[in-house]
Order: sequence, then structure tokens, then C-alpha cells
Amino acid sequence: MEVDFSAVPSSGPAPLNGVDLTALVGGTASGPITYKFDCTNDGVYEHVFNNVSDNPKTVIDACNYAASGVYTAKVVAERGGAPPASATLPITVIPTLSASCSAVPTSINAGGSATWTASPTGGTGSYSYTWSGTDNLSGTSQSVTKTYTSSGTKSGSVTVTSGSQSITQSCSNSVTVNVPDLTADIPAFTPPQVGQSFSFPGIIKNIGSGSADASNAGFKLDGVA
Repeated sequence: MEVDFSAVPSSGPAPLNGVDLTALVGGTASGPITYKFDCTNDGVYEHVFNNVSDNPKTVIDACNYAASGVYTAKVVAERGGAPPASATLPITVIPTLSASCSAVPTSINAGGSATWTASPTGGTGSYSYTWSGTDNLSGTSQSVTKTYTSSGTKSGSVTVTSGSQSITQSCSNSVTVNVPDLTADIPAFTPPQVGQSFSFPGIIKNIGSGSADASNAGFKLDGVA
């Protein structure tokens, strides 16, 4: 006598609840069958059916597995005077997927860049990424770098997928984009005489996303202090 053994599902993320177990007895023995199902192969049979005619025998929602790990389920079948037959199979419980993300640096000037990085745990150990956020932040790598040209507070989020699990997480910090103060460089010049016209160049710079060219300013002293 032999017994085929299957589980549905046989793997999944923790907690893995409602696993169905099915046993199918084969061989030349005849008569009613006694089935004993053990969810963790620890010698404790959670489900026992004595002298039933069912073949195959399915136990709906037979086993629940709270924590991640690889468990061994077992069935023992007895029929007539034949030696008992048994079979085992693994039940794989995958760690629950979680993720976080953050950006560095958190303060930049307009025209600067910040890098966003995701940190996943759990799942199958293989991950894919989809980024979204302010100013069309996007990307499919674990880390993405974004250049910001406008001022303000920039946020980001990432969707991490691992096997059948997926999670979307908002990042723990944001990026502040600043517009630098307006400054001007005025070169030294020789003071003119009263009534004399003069001019000198001035260079305006650091005005964020705007632009300015060097220009000449003209003046004339009229002798008034």
C-alpha cells in the first residue's frame, strides 16, 4: 500500500492559514481507510478519520502556520491488514514583506540632486521597485537620483514587489529645495570728479532658476553730497 500526499497551498507568505491536505491511497489492500494528518510532523495528529470510505481524503483548512519557515506535513494511512503507509511534504512559509525608504541629502539648492533609496526585508529575497513622488520622481532601481529645479518640499514613495507580495511605502523623510539669495559682485573703481560721467560692470548671480547677464550701470556726479 502506498499514499500520495499533497497540500494547497504548499507555500505562501506568513501567516499561511487554511492549508488543505489531500491523501490518496493506492495498492492492493481493500476496505475502509484510517487517515491521520499531522501538520508539523511532531507526532501530534490534528485530524484523524477512522475507517472511512473516502479515497482520496481531503481536509479543508487543515493547517495554519503563523511564522515563516519550512514545515513538514505528514499523513499516515491504514487499511485492512496491510502495513501502514505514510508520506511527508514541505510547507514553505515566506517571511512577510516590509520596506522603508529615505532620501539624502535632505536639503539642497535648486539645480541640485537627491538620492532616494529603498530598504526591503522579508519576501523571497528578490525584489522589484517602482518609484513615484513630487516633480515626477520615477525609477525601477533600488536607488534613484533626482535633480530638482524648483523650490519646495519634495516627497517620494516606493512600491516593492517580492514573489506574490507587494507593498507601497511613503519615505520617512523629504527633500527641501532652496532658492539661494540674490547677490551681486561690484568691482572696485576710481572715484570720478564732480560732473564726470562714469560706468562700471556688475555681475548678478545665485538667483535660483533664473539667469542674469553682466550689465553696465551709468552714473553722473552732480556735486551734491
